[in-house]
Amino acid sequence: MIIANLYNIKATNGLFYYAADYLLDNKKKIKKVLVRREMFESARVIFPDLDVLECSLYRMMKEAFLGAISGDFLYTPTSHPLPFISRQLIVLHDTYPFNGTKGKLKKFLFQVSLATSNCKAAYINRTDGLRFLRKIGVQNDRLVFAPNKYPNLSFLSDFPRRSLGTKLTVGLVGTDSAKKNYDKLFNAVLNANASNLQFLMYGHQSPYFLKIREDFPSISIDLISSDSVKLESFLCTIDLLVSVADQEGFGRPIASALLMGVPTILKDCGVFREFFDSGAKFCVSVEDVTTEMVKLANFETELNRPKYIPPNAIVEAYGSVFKESKK
Repeated sequence: MIIANLYNIKATNGLFYYAADYLLDNKKKIKKVLVRREMFESARVIFPDLDVLECSLYRMMKEAFLGAISGDFLYTPTSHPLPFISRQLIVLHDTYPFNGTKGKLKKFLFQVSLATSNCKAAYINRTDGLRFLRKIGVQNDRLVFAPNKYPNLSFLSDFPRRSLGTKLTVGLVGTDSAKKNYDKLFNAVLNANASNLQFLMYGHQSPYFLKIREDFPSISIDLISSDSVKLESFLCTIDLLVSVADQEGFGRPIASALLMGVPTILKDCGVFREFFDSGAKFCVSVEDVTTEMVKLANFETELNRPKYIPPNAIVEAYGSVFKESKK
């Protein structure tokens, strides 16, 4: 049986929904789900048929080690391996947390934990995650490709269509950290004097979001709460989805937008190319992204709806993760 350790997930963010997909698709194999107190109610709602335990740090470790002694498999969908447990799969989502001075310490602790556990290490993309794990010395026999699940969404026959005199509604996804590069985007918007754009930001009212809105008072920026509004509903209200992040691990909302036929512009980076090359429009720089938005807002170019099909190899890899990790 599998014990799912979600203790290090602190919000209903991309990490949470990544884990939810794997657990719900394998719920007959799940023995219990370990979460911290502030996530208990959210976990009970999304996992109504699973045994969800509210844990302190001590209880989480106790449950994990007792499970290991009993022969259970520990699934930790974050980069937090517990030492001395070899029947364990951890997941690296992105390498952003390992940057900078604090990141060096996190990287060292991560390497020590991997060395003392001898667990399997999963990566959600080959472009960044696999390269990082190999660079820090993780051997191939410990590596598992565990990509995100593509959402089961269908192409919309209708979506927002602007008329002359209205602003272009641009959707932005995620409010968790500076890796989203919203400061660069909005500075480019100011420099372009693009007054016919309005932005809807999907996520939580985080310190990062509040600072962005304070720093750019002249730009129309509204928050759509991801706890109150479903992603599909949000995507139905926008003309265009944009991301200028360059350190993402995947981009679940981007995948959803493309599957629904929402026009999408991305700043060119390896991870986005790995997953969305056949659907999104790519721009070399933030300034180029802004130029494209302005052209669309001015009706100089058309909003071409993508017809996107997820790569078969990634869909197949998702379905075989637990089988491969237990070998």
